[in-house]
Amino acid sequence: MLGIDTINQLTDTIVAQIGGDHPNLLNRYPLRRYIECLDRYPELAPYDYRSAEVAHYCDAIVRETCTGTLESYHKLLLLSLIARAQDELAGSRLPANVRSMYDDNFRRIARSIERGNVPPGFFRHPKFCKELAICTRRFIPAGVQKVHLHGLPKKCLLRKRPRELRSAVRLFAELGGLKPLYEMHLHVRDRKAMALFNPEGWTQFYRTVADLLEMHPRVKGAFGSGWLFDPQLEHISSELAYLRHLVADNGGTVFGLGLCDARATKDATRMSPVRKRLYVDGKYTPRDYLVVWPRKPLIAWAHTQRQLQTENGEDRRLCCRN
Repeated sequence: MLGIDTINQLTDTIVAQIGGDHPNLLNRYPLRRYIECLDRYPELAPYDYRSAEVAHYCDAIVRETCTGTLESYHKLLLLSLIARAQDELAGSRLPANVRSMYDDNFRRIARSIERGNVPPGFFRHPKFCKELAICTRRFIPAGVQKVHLHGLPKKCLLRKRPRELRSAVRLFAELGGLKPLYEMHLHVRDRKAMALFNPEGWTQFYRTVADLLEMHPRVKGAFGSGWLFDPQLEHISSELAYLRHLVADNGGTVFGLGLCDARATKDATRMSPVRKRLYVDGKYTPRDYLVVWPRKPLIAWAHTQRQLQTENGEDRRLCCRN
């Protein structure tokens, strides 16, 4: 666990910096009030949601100081939220691996604050919204991805061709509604999580999501979207095809969403010379796909995975004895 002494030392340093330039700022704009605003966020809001009262609070700080001071204020905010979250997690029923991943993320965030190794402007909304979501525990680290409570957008299911629309109707009936579900997100700043971007890492991620679903019966499943689930990858980047098959072959559903935007297109092509060349030649156009895995088949799949792991472990022990 990230030590309270480390948090206190970083906090004291930032308080002294802010106090040196603006002696009464933290009295006029106490962190407690900002945190109360965050605690009033709707449960199913997007992870990058910012309420009007938070926006006004930040604008007021900038008017009296500068954007640099707001960044320092936000660093202080994250440290305060980490300290609170650690107290809450100590008595939490969350799986042990999730609690451990929270601590990993808290260490990473505190280290980035201590070392100042982030670009100027990072600690302004919306650039630091994923870090904020971790520290408020709206984001749940589950391995290669993080999840948060959200609703499945209706537009993703309604604007479909007849065949897909029938699948959407069946999916809606299976889910029993469009919310709440866990929405999945990659977080590239979390290098420890990104190191798990492999078939074993994704399998463990979905097993952790299944654990969370069993803890929270009202959550109807998990969903995510992006070019990584594009069936075109079957032929041009076969090493990534497992990302779609893992869901589609085990009770989940895949829907086309349309062409990727410019940012996603850049992401889809910059890491692969093959995809880049095909894109430039007009032979590959990245497309976004939605994957939805309802709770019942996801939990059933996870139970099967555990059973297989247990059986394989027994086989290995028998081999060792022989």
